[in-house]
Amino acid sequence: MTNGPLHVIGVRHHSPACARLVAAAIRELRPATVLIEGPSDLNGRLDELLLDHQLPIAVYSFLRTAPGTSRVSWYPLCSYSPEWVALRVAAEVGADVRFMDLPSWHDAFDHVENRGADRTDRYGAAIEALCAATGMNGHDALWDHLFEAEEDLGTLAVALERYFEEIRALSPLGERDAVREEHMRTHISDAMERGIALAVCGGFHAPALVEAALPVRSSGTALQPIRPPDGVAETYLVPYSYARLDSFTGYQSGMPSPAYYEELARSGAGIAADLFLERVAAALRSAGIGASTADLVAVHTQAQGLARLRGHSHPLRVDLLDGLASGLLKDASVQPFPWDQRTTLHPETHPLLVAMVRTFTGERFGRLDPMTPLPPLVADVRRELERTGHVPTPASRHVDLDLTLTASADASGVLHRLRVLDIPGFDCANAVLGIRERWTLIQLLDADSILIERSIHGPTLESAAADSLRIRVRAAAAEGSSSAIGEVLVDTVRTRLHLLDADVLQAARAAVDADSRLGSVGALLDTLAMVGSVSEVLDASGSNRQFLTQVSTLVGATLDRFLWLLEQVGTSTDAETGAVHGLMALQRAMSHGHVELHERRDVLAGVLNRRVGDASSPPAVRGACLGALWSLDLLDMPGDDDEGRDEDQDEGDGMRRSVAGLRALRPGDQPGD
Repeated sequence: MTNGPLHVIGVRHHSPACARLVAAAIRELRPATVLIEGPSDLNGRLDELLLDHQLPIAVYSFLRTAPGTSRVSWYPLCSYSPEWVALRVAAEVGADVRFMDLPSWHDAFDHVENRGADRTDRYGAAIEALCAATGMNGHDALWDHLFEAEEDLGTLAVALERYFEEIRALSPLGERDAVREEHMRTHISDAMERGIALAVCGGFHAPALVEAALPVRSSGTALQPIRPPDGVAETYLVPYSYARLDSFTGYQSGMPSPAYYEELARSGAGIAADLFLERVAAALRSAGIGASTADLVAVHTQAQGLARLRGHSHPLRVDLLDGLASGLLKDASVQPFPWDQRTTLHPETHPLLVAMVRTFTGERFGRLDPMTPLPPLVADVRRELERTGHVPTPASRHVDLDLTLTASADASGVLHRLRVLDIPGFDCANAVLGIRERWTLIQLLDADSILIERSIHGPTLESAAADSLRIRVRAAAAEGSSSAIGEVLVDTVRTRLHLLDADVLQAARAAVDADSRLGSVGALLDTLAMVGSVSEVLDASGSNRQFLTQVSTLVGATLDRFLWLLEQVGTSTDAETGAVHGLMALQRAMSHGHVELHERRDVLAGVLNRRVGDASSPPAVRGACLGALWSLDLLDMPGDDDEGRDEDQDEGDGMRRSVAGLRALRPGDQPGD
């Protein structure tokens, strides 16, 4: 599309055909400026993209305006992305290169994690009409049929222009389209003052950018950068992988099957077809799935026949996949073929189809050039691992830690901070809090990428892990889940952070007060008592005294909630089961010897005795309460109404109540436990 000195090329993200067209246009026109639909806050740092990276990589942006409030976005790039090709070829011909879209943290991208999304929700009706007219099944098959098979660039350019004009005319505008296109036009207007400008953008925007009257700016007026709102807004490059890029694993933009399209871009459809038939055959044999020579001959014949039937000079992606499925799949497929829809693989997908899809996806991992700027968190993690002597290696190794030793306890805290941030390669075999741990450490390819993404939580390992724990506490409080609160507190001890700010403590109390599940509250009581006892053992210096005081406060509040709920237990099966599990957890909690619990043994004994003696109580609850009295050595404890009685009377009455309770729990329609 052309308007005077402006040339606009509408593209589909990760399309080899569009990448070829963009490269040829830049080399032919040699524009003064090449504008690319990308986050403009990266302008001034585009030299980072020109380093010697191994693709795929992604531009990762995040905005954090308050604790627990954030926005993240990825902008993936691979070798056949039109935007990547535009960047490299523009540098080759000496053109000035700029990204012209809004920053990823802008409100226009709220709830948008992949800024190159196809937005099939918007133009689905237009795609369905075109599929019906061409006999294609799905957007991806339609795209390949119309464009990826076209070798003549002039024909391709005309076809793309018509296609995107139709899509634009038949599809409603989204709320963010106007503000984005206005911003892009501002960059285009600025570029046109310096000569020929070539803009590469998502095809949906191309008609609006080329046809709109471009504002005339005063010469020498600089573009004003958009400032982020209050908070932290940062952008970094991250390594990416074909598995993350592929739509079958959840990425909702661009093209599926990245390994196939990489080969299509490099070698053409004919060579790509032969190569991927060979790769699938090898993958099936490696997976123990039979594929005889006769089967493969039949697949080749079937794929060639489908290509001719569909008007393709060489088999394209769907021709190959359909041919493989029809030639090799001996059983009927319960689910639709994965390539006929844009979704993740169904758990019941046939193993043969899974192997095929994985082969077309590929296993490529990206790698950043060593000179690439990284967030401070990455360097801090490396320092901490080197300091504690636990840098992972490509070969898996086991590490045993005795947490009564200062060095081991320090190392455990570092490793658990990585674990709570979900950094892969750091696995602890111990599910229960204790003084000995076994770790498995291994260097994984995607660890650095995820670590960069976790920089949204803070610039150091300590601050990032603490922020992650605070977010989990608030989430648990919002759900009213006492058990989830307990899990966070265990991780708080394991990370050796001992950070329970006033608001976090208040959130934990709110979760306890809102939880009506006796089993869940009992589990938290058990966890709190264990946390208190183990944490005190592990902290000989007493530096976590405030933390232990806060835990004790939570113990008291949780016990009050537990006893109140126990008094209210109804007759439903779920309530009875929860009461039994809750009382079992209470017994474990008492075994930890927590002071707060033992100071209130008389109150506990009173509640348990009342429930045992209440004939209207569910039998399972009465039995569990009696068992708790027995196992906790509370049979001789007085009830709440026994003040002023001497010790011998108390013990005798306690035994009589217990015997009476046993007799009351006689077999009936609902025998007790």
